[in-house]
Formats: sequence, structure tokens, C-alpha cells
Amino acid sequence: MGAHGLAQVLVLSGLVMLVVMMAAARWLGGMQGVARGILALVVLRGLLSAGMIALSLYALSRMAIADVYALRFLAPLLIVMPGGLLIAEPPRTRDLAAVLVGLAGVWAVLKPGWLVSGAVVADGAIPWDGAAAALGAAALQAASVLMLRRWHAASTPLVDAALPVMVTVLVALPFLLENGMPYWHGWIMPRALEWAGYAAAGLFLAGGRLCLVFALRSAPAAVVAPAHYSQLLWGLAFGWLIFADRPDPISTMGALVIVAAGLMTARGVRLRQA
Repeated sequence: MGAHGLAQVLVLSGLVMLVVMMAAARWLGGMQGVARGILALVVLRGLLSAGMIALSLYALSRMAIADVYALRFLAPLLIVMPGGLLIAEPPRTRDLAAVLVGLAGVWAVLKPGWLVSGAVVADGAIPWDGAAAALGAAALQAASVLMLRRWHAASTPLVDAALPVMVTVLVALPFLLENGMPYWHGWIMPRALEWAGYAAAGLFLAGGRLCLVFALRSAPAAVVAPAHYSQLLWGLAFGWLIFADRPDPISTMGALVIVAAGLMTARGVRLRQA
């Protein structure tokens, strides 16, 4: 699916996910019991998701991918810090420490140019608009997670997981007709193997979003946030197994630091339950 535009990937994988969700609607709570006003908030989460994608793409057009994701991975910190004010879940010192340790591991794996060189935005090392877009994407992601945690009791897993994706699909649909924009490329008819790839992507998307929804329904946001860093571990593992891309010593050290942050989070969960 490398030649296909982002809009096509979002629409087709999103539609597969929605089909899966609708098939399991009965077990995911359906639409029953959703409090008045919640649907509008869930739609807003969908718009935040679409905005996050747009800002990320703009940042990628202006900066190196490692620099973009080094800033995007500030999202867990943005989730933990305002938790006490927005969702009445003040983070413990251990929660904040786990986020900061995990962030250090992320930066060791990504090795962003501005961190290695010691330069900052003001020095012209990275464009300020690209940095602002990456930070904006992190802020929108954090806002979406905090909203999900704050109002999950008035909604259902089906609504929380499926409706934001439906909004993203609707936002992406018009771009299927646009061939001149970077990353979008209009519509390209998938071949049989690519249809299978879209089906797999939709299944994984459904599983991932449901895992996030159920995690935020069962644990404070400050506990769930550091797990966000684990996607880099999966990236390193798949790169090694599928593409024989062996991580260098610094990346390996960063991965171990991320694991340490996960262990700190797990211990914090046990302490909260004690």
C-alpha cells in the first residue's frame, strides 16, 4: 500500500474497522445508555483525530521524521500533567517519573537531530512552524485521551472506539478526489493482495482502539499514558524480524529504558490497588 495516498488508507482501513465494530456492536454496548451530549463530544474527538493527522503531515513536510515523532511523543506528558485539573486524577510522583523515563528512552531510540546537535528552534535547527505543528498534534492527541477518560462512564465502548474513526473517514473522503496534494494522491484501485492488507489494517485498527478504550475505562490516564511509548518497541521488533534492521547500541539502550518505564507503571498500578 506504499503507493496509495493517506486518504485512501484512512478511508479503506477505517471502513473495515467500522464493519468489524458493527458486527460486534452487541458486545460493545451498542448505542444504548449513551448520555445526551456525549455524541457531540465523541464527534469532537473524531475532529481532533483528523486535526492530529493533518498537523502531523504538515510537520513531516517541514522536518525529519525523527524530529517530528520526538515532539509527538510529548503527548503522554501532556496527558499526565493536567490530569488533576481536567479529570480529577492528580498524577503521583511515580506516574510522572515513568513518563519522563519513557520519554528519555524514546529520544534515545529516535535520536532527533535537534537533540543530538543541541540546537533549538530559535537557532534555526528546525523550522518553528513544523515544531509547532508536531506539538499541536501531541496536544490534540492528549486532549482526545483526556476526553475519553473524563466521559467514558456516560458512553459505550462502541461509541468511544468507532465514532471518532467514522468522523475521520468522512473528513478524508473528499481528498480521494484530490491528486495534487502531498501524501494524499487520490484513488488507486487496490490489487487483491492490497485488499488483504487493508482488511488486516482495519482489524488491527479495531483491536488497537478497543484496547485503548478499555484501558482508559479501567485505569487512570496517568497509568495508561506511558504505555504509549511501547509502540517504538514494536517498531524496533518488527524492523528486526521483518526487515533485518538491527537496532544500534543507543537504540537498544533506549528500548531498555522504555521497558523500565513500563515496569515503573506496572508497579504503580499495584500500589494503587493495594
